[in-house]
Amino acid sequence: MRRILFWIPGLDLPIYAYGFMLMLGFVFAILLASKRAKQRGMKPEHIADLALYLVVFGVLGARIFYIVEFHHIFSFALFNIFDGKLSLVGLLLGGLASFLLFKYRSRFKPFKRFQILNSKTLVFFGVIGLLLTLTVARLLYLVTDTSVLYHRVILRPYAKFYPDTIKASSMGSSAIREMGVVSDRNSPDFGKEVEYRRLYSPHTYDFDSLRESNPHYDVEPAWEFSVFEVWKGGLVFYGGIIGGVLAGILFAFRRRIPFFELADTVAPAIMLGLAFGRVGCTLNGCCWGKIPDKFVPSTVLKTLNEEDRYLVGKTIPFLSYLTVRFPPAKTEQVFTSEGSVKRVVIPEPPGHEAQVNAGMIKHEEWTLPVYATQPLNIVKALFICFLVLLYGRRWKKYHGDEILFLGTVYPIGRFLTEFLRGDNRPEYLFGLTVSQSVSIFVAFGCFVFWMLRRRHLRKKGVRVEV
Repeated sequence: MRRILFWIPGLDLPIYAYGFMLMLGFVFAILLASKRAKQRGMKPEHIADLALYLVVFGVLGARIFYIVEFHHIFSFALFNIFDGKLSLVGLLLGGLASFLLFKYRSRFKPFKRFQILNSKTLVFFGVIGLLLTLTVARLLYLVTDTSVLYHRVILRPYAKFYPDTIKASSMGSSAIREMGVVSDRNSPDFGKEVEYRRLYSPHTYDFDSLRESNPHYDVEPAWEFSVFEVWKGGLVFYGGIIGGVLAGILFAFRRRIPFFELADTVAPAIMLGLAFGRVGCTLNGCCWGKIPDKFVPSTVLKTLNEEDRYLVGKTIPFLSYLTVRFPPAKTEQVFTSEGSVKRVVIPEPPGHEAQVNAGMIKHEEWTLPVYATQPLNIVKALFICFLVLLYGRRWKKYHGDEILFLGTVYPIGRFLTEFLRGDNRPEYLFGLTVSQSVSIFVAFGCFVFWMLRRRHLRKKGVRVEV
């Protein structure tokens, strides 16, 4: 596991493994799809153009699906524009920009349909202007207001919540400011204003010192931007497929290309790109597996809460040997132009954090063995890629067969491997995970549509492809 592949010298900028492998996946998927396009008489440059659509819509869809599924781990305070934290100057600038956009709308190609001044035009630009004004006001507030530097001190779940015991430097005679809020992650009011305890300190207080003096507490930014940090992991394949389908339909419509012919061309490339993405999952430590129960002491099993029991699964004789363990977080002291600083070598893996929170291991220990779901998913993606290529050469009859074959086969594999996953809670459809629930509908829907479409094309006398 290596969440950070390397640091760019001089800039001290981390290159995350997940984002890097995601980029490689896109590159190799484009190469494969372009080669198939040329073999099928399509223009290879169409694939390169399509890739731009897929990157935007696919990543956006995958991220939105992930955020919806794991909404409990995100803070959405950034989007709460009703908290009054807006820049007055930003409001004025945003309002001015909105007015200029409306006045000179004829100069922008997307707005040519709104040249006539009527209720439709007023409503459209009213909504656009409101969003633009609020966005500029919020962004300018984040850039200029000192309250953005506030930090929330979040208690680790295994410690008791005594906010007043947090060690802070002596107030002295320095100017005092509110540096953050103390928050209990286990509180039913977690994240709400009623649950906060204020923490004050001089302006010169060092947050690193606060972390070192309080080993039982996490110090995290009160303004979280993690919803945008795609390069650190957090994409759901089904969300990417939804976004990708929308992108493909839009692209095919604009370029006058048959959608199913285009979809068949990129079908195996989707699985090849996914395989690279799963390598990123392996290096990132996400999508981890359950702990085979033979590795969990009976005394630990008895003390587990009901909420944490999903971390442990049944021991499957063969697969129980295909396990991995994740290390604890690790930092190192490095020397920069600004002096000696601590740099994270291994950020805490999510699976490690989950086992610590459940009381199964100590913070400095390696995790208990978990099913190697990430490597298994790499093999699965490559195998399905091979199946789609083989099906396209030997058994394909009509345009659309390959993409619908993929839409039927992949969910079956995803449904089965989800039983080994330890990062998804089984809270849907009688004890299934959200991905398993989606897999049932996707596999059934694609198969039924596939069969009905083939029957329809056969009745119409559409020529069978050779």
